[in-house]
Amino acid sequence: MAGRGLLVAALLVASMGAQELPPPPPDVPTAVPGEPPPFDPAMIPEARPMPPIQIKLPGTQSSTARLNLFDAILLSWNNQPDVLQAQGELRQREGAVVSERSALLPSIELTSSYSHITTNSGGGDGGSVIVGGQVVSGGGGSSSRTVDRLNNRIGYNQVLMDWGRSRSLIKEADLLRQAAVANLLATKNDVALDVKEQYYSFTRALGLELVAEDDLANRQQQLALARALYDAGEMAAGDVVRAQSAVTASVVSLNDLRLEVETARQDLLLSLGLSPLVDLEIESFQEPALPNTELQYLLEKAVVQRPDLLAAQREVQARQAGVGAAYALGRPELSTFTGITYQGTLDGVQFPTLTAQLNLAFDIYDGGARAGAVTSAEGRLLVSEANLRRTELEVNRAITQVLAQLLTAEENVVAARSGVESAREGVRIAEGRYRVALGSLTDVLDAQRAFVQAQTDLVNSINDLNLARARARHALAAPLEEEFVTGFTPSPPE
Repeated sequence: MAGRGLLVAALLVASMGAQELPPPPPDVPTAVPGEPPPFDPAMIPEARPMPPIQIKLPGTQSSTARLNLFDAILLSWNNQPDVLQAQGELRQREGAVVSERSALLPSIELTSSYSHITTNSGGGDGGSVIVGGQVVSGGGGSSSRTVDRLNNRIGYNQVLMDWGRSRSLIKEADLLRQAAVANLLATKNDVALDVKEQYYSFTRALGLELVAEDDLANRQQQLALARALYDAGEMAAGDVVRAQSAVTASVVSLNDLRLEVETARQDLLLSLGLSPLVDLEIESFQEPALPNTELQYLLEKAVVQRPDLLAAQREVQARQAGVGAAYALGRPELSTFTGITYQGTLDGVQFPTLTAQLNLAFDIYDGGARAGAVTSAEGRLLVSEANLRRTELEVNRAITQVLAQLLTAEENVVAARSGVESAREGVRIAEGRYRVALGSLTDVLDAQRAFVQAQTDLVNSINDLNLARARARHALAAPLEEEFVTGFTPSPPE
């Protein structure tokens, strides 16, 4: 039985080997009479990228602005609305100091008044009356009397003592003025960081645009290679189609990045306080490394230089002075007045009167005004103390965060540079193997995709490093310090 089964199997194998298999499909499609023409990848139009976007009004011709980062920051400090608003708030505080200080300074009073007085009286014995300085006889009925009087007064007022209330108010206003100065510096520090972030975002977008342009050029070369191999009959039409799809995807990516470039350009102009319609070119710049990144150094430097911390401290001191002024409310106030008054009829002689006064005023009962003022002032003090504590914590958090970001960004740049070199070599090897039919187009496309990703990672890591250094300077309130300006001056020859 076993021998018979082996014989049957041998006969089946022999019969199967004798059967002819259908021929494989040709690499190059050929026309068949009576059927639609075969698929030809050359009939598919190749995608083309759009030109760089420039949004501007028709018919306008404006000169192109070329800026470096240093000049851009200075320009923003003169045009940015946040800086202008902080300057206006400082002017208000300066005016408040002048107003409060006037309470301790003497004032000169000059008044002049004219009075036209008419007095009517009932019936009498017909006696005489005086009208305008003249005696007029009555006839026994009603009478009237009219007098024109002039009163001129000039005097000198001076507060002698108010239990320190005015001085406390002056101190509070001046400390708030100092806080406004610090707030202006803090605003400039924030604006400088915003300009740097938008500046580096613009340079990042430009860098990614170059990566996309390089990717498109490589994809087009790979498409040309696939077509050449297809025309030589060495590769199938599917490779050409896949290469065309890769070119299309690269074109779409480049168009999106050109949109991102235009958006980043407009955001940078807005951060400078300029119209988005201004033509702008920027100079390439990398944020210089900080000379010292030790944690202790950064913390000590931030405590000394941070203007928002100084503003919070001055506000606490101002509110303490405000509490003192509230306690002095309603206490006796001693003041003096010295002056001379000329008064008399309009057509008569003006008689001088010398006045010297010493005034003492105080409230016996104020209905709770002083208690309410004290409670309100103490509440403002608690708010300012909480704000100071919050600012101190934010400073510590900012320093630790930027330090971690800085260390990470530095390592990422080193790794990304190595990744680009490896990926570039991978593309070269994959294209060489595909050219001699030892590799597939899939290998080439995958290698090209990895190369684009490596280039993108390098651009992003360099941008992250620039931002980390910029934020470290912002945390120190030193946007143009810590050797920042060395990036704009050539190094001296050795």
